[in-house]
Amino acid sequence: MNNVRANNENIVIRVPNLPLLVDSLSTVILKVYDHLKEVKFLENPWLFEAHLKIKDREELESALVNRLESGIRKYREMKVVPVTVGSSGDTAKFGNLFKELGLQFAEGKVYEKFEKLCGALLSKYKGRILDLLSSEWDVDVSKFKVEIKLKGMPRKLLKLPSIIRSINVYEMGRFSGLRDVKPKGSASKALFDVRADLNWWLLSHILLTISMTHLERFQRGRTLEEILTYVHFEPIRGIRYSYIDLKCYLEIFEAIEENVKKNGLFVEDPEFARLSLILWAYHKASSPFTYAKIGGNLKIRRIKLAGQRMQETYIETLPAGEITLLDARLGQMFGENALTIAEKTAKLANMLQRLIREYEKIASELKLMRLAVLYKSFLRSFTEPGYATTSELLYEIQRFLETEDWRNRFIGVLTTQLKREGFKDDEAQNEVYKILDIIKGIMAEVTSKII
Repeated sequence: MNNVRANNENIVIRVPNLPLLVDSLSTVILKVYDHLKEVKFLENPWLFEAHLKIKDREELESALVNRLESGIRKYREMKVVPVTVGSSGDTAKFGNLFKELGLQFAEGKVYEKFEKLCGALLSKYKGRILDLLSSEWDVDVSKFKVEIKLKGMPRKLLKLPSIIRSINVYEMGRFSGLRDVKPKGSASKALFDVRADLNWWLLSHILLTISMTHLERFQRGRTLEEILTYVHFEPIRGIRYSYIDLKCYLEIFEAIEENVKKNGLFVEDPEFARLSLILWAYHKASSPFTYAKIGGNLKIRRIKLAGQRMQETYIETLPAGEITLLDARLGQMFGENALTIAEKTAKLANMLQRLIREYEKIASELKLMRLAVLYKSFLRSFTEPGYATTSELLYEIQRFLETEDWRNRFIGVLTTQLKREGFKDDEAQNEVYKILDIIKGIMAEVTSKII
């Protein structure tokens, strides 16, 4: 293992260049930005590196442990851990992991065992997490295969966790025609063979928890399906992110993370989900122009836990530069009210999405899917330069909002939803009226410009 204690200012940490692992490490670094002076992200086809200039090593080590511990707690909170089971699965490593970490084998739920293992690893490497992350790797490239192995490890090495390997197969499929989505068995083809020791195997799993944001469970016949949603920071390679740049990116990252944690992702209409997320992130941004100067993306990934294999079912990339464009467009249209309008329009979009997903009967009675389609087109006129909404569309939305019976029912449903989120009776109703009044005011202003 590479010893980095000799240099307290500049540290290089690295992971094999596998999509889920890279995105998770990038997100960990973003979340400890307060202890960094700057960071530069680099990669080659086999390894991904982060070159850190740090403020104080001990404080950074402490921040890393705190962040990783908060990620580990998600296993218990969600009552799930993305591992495969059985003699050839991830759980087959548990016995050796307990022995390696000096623990007595524990009984209980899988997520309880895994939480205990992860906590023990952090205790073992407390003050030395950077050493573990700075481990060096041997790369052997042949005609048919690339082997990446943790350097200087004489003991038998393990393939990385199933979730990391499965998502790598999916990524290869998206870009080179390969896609293996069998729920069981080994992947039919793989370009990378990445192996590490037990400690690094477990660390790679812990890194993923930082981005783990939302869990959905669906009962399909006799099968219980689980889908985990991850939110990642995706930096541009080769540019330097300063402390201030990272701070600005964390603002919009946490806005997206908060929104997805609360609402999930409205995959029924990805464009509608995307528009609402961009508006919500914008209203939280203190310096929208930063994202034009220093590029980067936020990425949302949904992974289905299916038997012995994990399947990536959806991925969305949100370029942060869209925040800058939105600031210019809304600022031109609404001046100093731009942030409030972004917040309330995004909030109504989220409420509509949750009603459609959670209350199918009410959504059908109130024709909320049709309203969602209309409202999505209305939001596009804010976010897409050159796109203008039509008077017919505005008229149809207004007809929804001005039909008294429909309006009263809609207000009642929205009020109930806010009360479940913790609003008091009067506060919930006042917030709903405020949102709808703002929407009507915006529509009146846009209508006057069209006419």
